[in-house]
Parts: sequence; C-alpha cells; structure tokens
Amino acid sequence: MTENVYNSFDENFCVYLEFHLTAAFELCEDEILRSFWCDGVAAKPWYKEEDNLNYVGYDAIQKNRKIVTDAWLGSSGQERYEMTIFLGEMALAKHKAGEDLIACVPDLDNTEWIYIDPDNRVIEITLL
Repeated sequence: MTENVYNSFDENFCVYLEFHLTAAFELCEDEILRSFWCDGVAAKPWYKEEDNLNYVGYDAIQKNRKIVTDAWLGSSGQERYEMTIFLGEMALAKHKAGEDLIACVPDLDNTEWIYIDPDNRVIEITLL
C-alpha cells in the first residue's frame, strides 16, 4: 500500500479530467453549461479549516472518500471553482492501491456524475 496520494491523483489524471469535463459540458442540456470549458484541475488536494488551507494526504482521502481541489472553469475557463471529487468503490480501491484513476471517470453518455453551481463556483463530480 502506498502512502503517496499523488500516485493516483496526479498531473496525468488532472489533465485527463480537464479535457473530459470540457467534452461533458458540450453535451449538457443547460445552454450556459454548454459554453463552459475547463482550463485545469489542480493536482494538490486540500481542505479548509476556518480560514486556513491545509493539504491532505492518502489517509484523509481514504477516510473521507473524497478529494477537494481547485479547477478553472466557466465560459472563459479562468474562473476558480472549488472541486470536490467523490470516490466511488472502484476509485477508492484504485486510490488505495496507488493506481491510476482515469478508468474511474464516467463515460460521456450522461452528465449525471457532474453537479455544478456556477453562482457559488462549486463543482462536484462522482467517480465510479
């Protein structure tokens, strides 16, 4: 078992997610979201405690079954969003083993795995 969160949640996964989200937005029924694109997902998970920003590691992600990070979205692709990535059973197992999470990103046949609140600049996604 690895103690390094970055074996599965790494730059490679974040770049894949960036392009996959942009493709998913194009399929949204909401006209505003269809104009969205993603210009990046930060490969550094964090959590907030009051006004302090703390970076988290492997154990916290396994316990909470989620990764919180930053993403840049919107019609310009430059608006900072708080992104929460919920880990389904397959993603949790792959993360535990230090394996790539790309296979856990849902297909583009629907966008139900994405929740986005443009007013509050929050996006939540659920991996398989």
